[in-house]
Amino acid sequence: MQTAISKNIITLFFTFLFVGGLMIGGWAQNFKSTDRYAQRAPAKLHRDFGALTDYLAGVDTSSLQRVRSFYTWITKNIDYDPEAYNDGRRRVNRSTNDVLRRQRAVCFGYSILFRDMCRRIGISCEIVHGYVRQNGIAGLSAPNHSWNAVQINGQWQLLDLTWASGNKGMQEFYFLTPPEVLLETHLAAEPMWQLVDCPVPPATFQKEAAYTQAYLQNCPKRDYAFADSIAQWRQLPRPQQRLAAAQATYFFHPIQTNREQLGHSYMDLVADLTDRATELEMADSLLALEKIQLEIIDLAQRAMQFIELYPRQQENVAYTHLNYGVALSRRLANNNDNRSLLLEMEKHFRQALELLQNVPANFMTESATAQLNEYLEWISTHPQY
Repeated sequence: MQTAISKNIITLFFTFLFVGGLMIGGWAQNFKSTDRYAQRAPAKLHRDFGALTDYLAGVDTSSLQRVRSFYTWITKNIDYDPEAYNDGRRRVNRSTNDVLRRQRAVCFGYSILFRDMCRRIGISCEIVHGYVRQNGIAGLSAPNHSWNAVQINGQWQLLDLTWASGNKGMQEFYFLTPPEVLLETHLAAEPMWQLVDCPVPPATFQKEAAYTQAYLQNCPKRDYAFADSIAQWRQLPRPQQRLAAAQATYFFHPIQTNREQLGHSYMDLVADLTDRATELEMADSLLALEKIQLEIIDLAQRAMQFIELYPRQQENVAYTHLNYGVALSRRLANNNDNRSLLLEMEKHFRQALELLQNVPANFMTESATAQLNEYLEWISTHPQY
């Protein structure tokens, strides 16, 4: 088996060198003027995101040349920041302004700068998070790297500006690298961003790179429509995109880090819906408000399967249970099955009490607890209970 795999990987490697050499050689020839133009960006623009992006995009009207211009400038001018990586200060590079101000970044900084440049001029681009193989070892204990996917002429392509930065010999290699080749060292946390019709599973990626190529060549089922999955995901509102990404990441590789991220993503959506619920409450849109309150409760229950909520989160969910129970009480007069309604109210009031018992007491929690006990007492004495 090992001999067969080795033969496959050697064949693929030389094929890529030949085809890739012609392809990359052609690109290099086409990109000489673009690279010169990008490297001549005036120094006064280097820390002005809008002006710099507009200058670099001025190289040509084609998406390919503009993408190349962004790629060249970033990889030639932004230095990798090993200190930020080694001491965990990754949040110093959380925005394009941070990266340009410091002229240094870790992988997320490179990725966000490139993405934002593309988006400014209407080129679709996303940040891809995942796992990488370095020195022959695949790190799968948590997503540990970020790179980019960019859409050029309707086709998604992959780039890694971090690994190209300051590495003259590999700068061409990481520009629009064929997905099957990049998979030797990069495994996207979400299968769709592998950009192949037969996603490589983590267990295969964890082995030697030869196993990844053997899996791709001998795939048992080539029916994964990654382009459709990406298109559907991009249609979602941003909060739902984050949740969908976390779900795909966890179910693809259900490790503890991804489990916790999924739980927090549920609660991020809860926070977004809570803001909308407040707006609806002010607008007196009761039916729409009840629908969102139920959605908040459902999402919070899902989150609690993966993480322990922070006290403030538990408190907010408790108030949602309380408010929804009160909303149900408005239906009592016009409902033929008041007992079922009373039981539903009781359920939400008791869940609210249980959550409030687990958080530090304050004026709001004490007031809500007293109110809940009064409601439960009223329900228990209702003639139709």
